[in-house]
Amino acid sequence: MLVPEEWHGASRAAAEARLARYVAERGARALQAAVSRGQYSHPDGLFYGGRKPAWSNDVWRTILRRFGGTARRLAAVDLHSGLGARGACELISGAIAGSRE
Repeated sequence: MLVPEEWHGASRAAAEARLARYVAERGARALQAAVSRGQYSHPDGLFYGGRKPAWSNDVWRTILRRFGGTARRLAAVDLHSGLGARGACELISGAIAGSRE
C-alpha cells in the first residue's frame, strides 16, 4: 500500500483506496503505528528493519540493561536525524494512551 507499482494511474489509486480502507477500519493511529514499526520481510521495501539488530541497537540495549536494570521507572530517549523538517519532533511511545506509565 505504501509503495505502489507505479506512482500514477490505477496502481496508485488502488494503493490509496487500500490505505483509506485501512484507516476507516482501524483508524489513523493504527496506520501510523503499523508504518512506524517497520517491516522485516522485504529487504527492498520501505522501512525494512533488517534480519537482526544493528550493532548500535545491541550496544544501546546493553547499556540500558547495565545501568537501568534496577530502576523502577526508566525513560529512554532515542534521537534520530533526518526525520521531517529541521527541529521537528515526533513522539513514538509504547505506552498506552492515558496511562501513567
